[in-house]
Amino acid sequence: MRLEVYALRQVLWVLLLVLPIWGVIFYFHVIDEVNDETDDRLEDYKEIIIRKVLSEGIESLSSGNIMTQHFIDEISSAAAHRMKEQYKDTTIYIEIEDEEEPARMLKTVFRTADGKYYQLRILTSVLEKDDLTEQILTDVVYLYTAMIIFIFLIIHFTFRRNLKPLFRLLDWMDRFTLGKKNDPLEQDVKVKEFRKLYDTVQKMAERNEHNYEMQKRFIENASHELQTPLAIAMSKLEMLVEQEEFTESQLNQIAEIHSRLNHIIQLNKTLLMHSRINNGQYFDEKEIFFNSLLRRMVEDFREIYQQETPIELAEKGECRFIMSETLASVLVRNLLKNAVVHNESGCPVIVTIFDKKIRFSNRGSAPLNLYEVMGRFSQGDKNKKDSTGLGLAIVKSIADIYNIRLNYFFERENHHFEIIFEKK
Repeated sequence: MRLEVYALRQVLWVLLLVLPIWGVIFYFHVIDEVNDETDDRLEDYKEIIIRKVLSEGIESLSSGNIMTQHFIDEISSAAAHRMKEQYKDTTIYIEIEDEEEPARMLKTVFRTADGKYYQLRILTSVLEKDDLTEQILTDVVYLYTAMIIFIFLIIHFTFRRNLKPLFRLLDWMDRFTLGKKNDPLEQDVKVKEFRKLYDTVQKMAERNEHNYEMQKRFIENASHELQTPLAIAMSKLEMLVEQEEFTESQLNQIAEIHSRLNHIIQLNKTLLMHSRINNGQYFDEKEIFFNSLLRRMVEDFREIYQQETPIELAEKGECRFIMSETLASVLVRNLLKNAVVHNESGCPVIVTIFDKKIRFSNRGSAPLNLYEVMGRFSQGDKNKKDSTGLGLAIVKSIADIYNIRLNYFFERENHHFEIIFEKK
């Protein structure tokens, strides 16, 4: 969810809660104001009527008008003393419309000069509260809609304008890749928090770049330094085996040492290759015809593994791609070796070639995590002697260089690794 959508949603929740409360308060406030104004008019009208009665007599009063009516009734002294002046809502009959209309009534008492008490009722027509309620509700809905639109526009343009540094930073982080030449991070920002964020990200990127370069140099240097001692150790071990005074048990132990030492040599070569790939030391690019490359490679693997694992090649298209010939061989060899080494004994390994992808399929018992198996030193089965644990890591490095997409899925108890060739 985008940040501006998240902020808008939070504001809408607040409005959804506040506006109904505000509408209720506004409604009662309007009703109270209408009643106050009406009561003031009734009070003024009462003063006019009482003064006129006291000065000219009851006979001088007219019957009122269409919207305002008054009634005067003589009452006893006791009733007059019990009665208090009051305002209340009622209805009034409008003759011209022949219907009852809502009205506000003032009921009060006054005494004339001759000591008689009279009850005065004044009624005036007012707005229908149902109509007022409906109008207020309609206005609140319109107001709510307008506020949502304006708030959305304000948030949208405010976010677009004020958060440009953040979006620029996120875009730079998306394009940032360790080991490659990255564009410099522009730090022309005025907001203090953004400036601090930029500085932190820049320092973190520089630290990661430094650590990455140091790691690459260490691996390459260590691999170079190990080559000579390992070769000497292997040579001396082979010379030692040529002597005849060893027992069978000792020869078995020497064979085990030879196997372990050979595994270390292969691992060292793989590490060195991985370092060279990451350093971009393979530039012999040309169009590779993977069909012929895989035919030769499958034949080589059949000679080694045919007794344990049958290997099938299915050509459903012609796959061509421009890349280093050396890296192309390493790419498919590692995937084919991974399929063979981690296959269940006796089950076939199937290599399928399409126009834009190659699939390597082998039998397995459980699905794998693509991101884990593509990591360094990841081994599906640690008991496999021919596995260094770096084959798929090298595949991932080569794929990153040439924008080759890697895909994995598990179907019908079979692992399927795919390399998909996109346009460069």
